[in-house]
Parts: sequence; C-alpha cells; structure tokens
Amino acid sequence: MSDDVPSQVTDLISGLRRVGSDTHFAEVKASVGKLPKSIPETLSAFANGDGGWVVLGLREETGFRPAAGFQALPIRDALAGACADRLQPPLRPDIQVVPFEGAEIVAALIEPVRPIDRPCYVKDRGRYNGSFIRTGDGDRRLSTYEVDRLIEEHTQPRHDEELVTEATIDDLAPDLVAASVDRQRRLRPRV
Repeated sequence: MSDDVPSQVTDLISGLRRVGSDTHFAEVKASVGKLPKSIPETLSAFANGDGGWVVLGLREETGFRPAAGFQALPIRDALAGACADRLQPPLRPDIQVVPFEGAEIVAALIEPVRPIDRPCYVKDRGRYNGSFIRTGDGDRRLSTYEVDRLIEEHTQPRHDEELVTEATIDDLAPDLVAASVDRQRRLRPRV
C-alpha cells in the first residue's frame, strides 16, 4: 500500500456514497466490537478475483459514516489474524489505521493471489466449500466446477496427449503423416 492510502480511502468512500452501497471492489463493515464472521469469505473472494478494499469502521446504512464505538487497533489485529490464519494460502495485506472524518477506520487493499495459488479458501470450510468470488457487492461461493477449473490452471493442460479411442487411420491427413515420418527419419536415421 502506498503512502497515499488516506486519500485513496477518502476517494473510495466518496464513490461508495455516490453509489449508495458496497461495490465489486469494496466491502465496508461497521465492525463494532468484533470482526464480522463474513470477512474471511470476502477476503477469499477478493483474492480469487481482481482484488479489492476492505474498510472497517463505517456504517453503510448511515451513508458510510464512522461507526460509534469502533476500536481500530483490535479490529486491525483481528483482520490481520483472519488474513494469516483463516485462509489458505494466507494473505499478507498492508492493513492501515486511517484517520477519517474525526475518527479512525481500518483499510486493507487485498491483492489477487497468483493463478497457481488459486483458489484462496477459508481453511475451516475446505477448498470446495470455502472458496469465494466477488460479484456485485456480495461474495458468492465458487461451484465445484469452478474450483476444479482453478486447480487445473496450476499446470499446463495435456489434453493433446490423451488417446482418442474412436479415431481411425482415416482421420489422419496423409500428407502430414508422411512429412512427420520423413522428418523423424532424417532426425533419427538409426531408429
């Protein structure tokens, strides 16, 4: 996160106020007294998609105004703990306490994880029940199909090595077969 975080967060909140709700790239929670239970799902969703902001200490229902009774430092620590301990792979965002309209709020930009590390999931729910993606202003659980496709992306596909059992010799192009055989004879004359 850059040194310009307070102005980035102020600009973000101004945009949320214009829209009147959370967005695809921002989740705001009051978080008075404790970290919301849904935060690990949001972290997973941002990490599996395009990334996004988690902003704690504001009430959406009051026009994204500071939440009375919000304690920034314990919530910052709880958010850091959720990122590190509740997700696989763990996330390590820069989490900052930001002054805002006479109060303090907590802001963290969650970066997307590398494709090879996806899906990022809530550990205690497992890969297939704990993987989420951000759609609109909410988090949606990835289907088994979507999780399997993300896992497939970890390696180079090898579909071209699979046998096509219904294929016959007539399916081959004779000129391409002849060229391939000639090339192999030139490269490996002893075989």
